[in-house]
Amino acid sequence: MELILALGAILTLALVWATVKFVGRGAGMAALLLGIVVTALLYVQLGLDR
Repeated sequence: MELILALGAILTLALVWATVKFVGRGAGMAALLLGIVVTALLYVQLGLDR
C-alpha cells in the first residue's frame, strides 16, 4: 500500500515537472491536482480490495 503511494507521489512530481517545463505553470497545477486525485483513487480502490 505504501509502495503505491510512493510511486504515485513520484509519478505526480514527474508529471508536474514535465508539464511546467513544456506547457506552463497553470497546467502544472492542473497536473498536480490530477496526480493527487488518481493516487487517492488507487489508494481507496486497493483499500477496498483488501
